[in-house]
Amino acid sequence: MENGNIVNENIHREIGANYVPKGGTDRLFASVQPKLYRLLYAITAANGHESSWGTYCDNDMELPCLGDLFSVNWMDDSDEEDLGVETLSDQYELVKKETDKSHVMHFGDLKIAKEPVGWFQGDQRRKTKPLRISANKDAKDGSWPARDIELMYLHRQKEMTNDIYETKSINKKIRKIHEDRRKVKAQYYKVVDALISDPIDRRRILEERNIVEDLGCHDSVTRIFHLLCINFNEYDYALKYVYILNNLCIELGNSKHISNTFLDVCNFGRL
Repeated sequence: MENGNIVNENIHREIGANYVPKGGTDRLFASVQPKLYRLLYAITAANGHESSWGTYCDNDMELPCLGDLFSVNWMDDSDEEDLGVETLSDQYELVKKETDKSHVMHFGDLKIAKEPVGWFQGDQRRKTKPLRISANKDAKDGSWPARDIELMYLHRQKEMTNDIYETKSINKKIRKIHEDRRKVKAQYYKVVDALISDPIDRRRILEERNIVEDLGCHDSVTRIFHLLCINFNEYDYALKYVYILNNLCIELGNSKHISNTFLDVCNFGRL
């Protein structure tokens, strides 16, 4: 994230330009009240229904993905363009075109997008010719969904080894990932079952994708769910289902009731 303090025509104004290399955040930005748009311009790597992507996943160092596709394209653009001339809008269109695995989005006060990128990313004067990570666009074709990078990396390791003991160890790690994902999904489903009695309503809560309508409720139940049910830092795959908590806020409109249910449902242990 970059924030710029800008002095223009003797008028001081603070404008935030935010670059977010994560999927699912657009529901939050879409819910920001219009009166705050004059303070915020945000670009996200993906929309609320998809994952962002890792890139340079096929590399001769036999490492997982070396970068995030959106972030790499943004840095390449910043290296190649004259930031004193290129506007945020120009940057958005170029990065959007290059990030072809997800839908890059922008939100907020789009008037800010007319301003030069250099106002937000520091010194816009180019001193030397930048050294790109790779001049070959094909190098970025090895891109994986961000949530699946660890799993896909293990599968690639498994394909490359002839050692039966290493294969056994990798298979164990793969099974653990799938087991953890089942537990994560089950935790959300148990919460919905405890709060919603009608089967049709349950299915709707589990499937619908809505913008955040109540930021207070969303923030409260997400934090408490993290504290009581699933540690998002340890199980970041759980972020895939956070939209369900938002749906519960929309459906029930009572963060205290939802949070109290977490105490009952997750009392057997936090993941």
